[in-house]
Amino acid sequence: MAIGITSSATQSGLVSNFNKFSDAKSTNLRKLSSGFRIGKASDNAAGLAIAIRLNTESSALSQASQNVSSGLSMLNTADGGLNQISDMLIRAKELAVQSANGSLDDSTRQAINTEFDSITSEISRIASSTEFSGQDLLAGDFSSGSSDQFDIQAGASNTSSDRINLNVIEGATSSQLGLDNIDVSTIGNAQNAIDAIDSALDQVSTTMANIGATQNRLSFANANLSTSIVNLQSATSVIRDTDIAFESISLAQNQIGQDAALSAIKNANEGKKQLIGKLLNTKG
Repeated sequence: MAIGITSSATQSGLVSNFNKFSDAKSTNLRKLSSGFRIGKASDNAAGLAIAIRLNTESSALSQASQNVSSGLSMLNTADGGLNQISDMLIRAKELAVQSANGSLDDSTRQAINTEFDSITSEISRIASSTEFSGQDLLAGDFSSGSSDQFDIQAGASNTSSDRINLNVIEGATSSQLGLDNIDVSTIGNAQNAIDAIDSALDQVSTTMANIGATQNRLSFANANLSTSIVNLQSATSVIRDTDIAFESISLAQNQIGQDAALSAIKNANEGKKQLIGKLLNTKG
């Protein structure tokens, strides 16, 4: 609120002081209520530009962190499917070794072969049905030799350093593992199956190792992103956020100054009234 009185130099100075403290109080209250020390360009144009840029970077890195977490979930899903396939391959090798034993009769070996066939069929089913967000994970789409390269955007810029490639999941169907047309119905077939299963186990183990290495990489990347986000948010806060303690003290000081200025104005007006009264009495 502005107060106007007659225009003597002293009185104008008192009004100016009152309005100055009033404006300062309004600024204090705006900063305290909004939480921002810099709420508009006129407060600090350079500071606001820097704060906006830092906040943009922080938001972009937050999204990158979500991307990395999604990539980790995808790899976890693939790893789970491969664990199941690995367990089935181990069982398949047990059956192959059992069937290769010459002491078995044909009917027993045929029963073993029936289970063996069911295992190879289930391996293909799991490999074909393991998916994440509608994408088949174990069918070869994410293999290193795939024509489609899948990258996680793990940074805020458009550089190779801001992307992590996820083409580390080799296909794991029975055909891709070299188990097509493999059976254990005879001793010879069972002996050949042992070698084929060993090769399949090596392929699955290598893929799981590559997935594990990439999972670790994504975990480290996510930890680094979290640190960067915290630092950016802290820097933005230092530049833009209100210093509550400072503004509270400043508000109290400006309130005292405003009260003092108002009191001085009232005293000046009262003195002027008294002076006018005396002058009128003298003339009377």
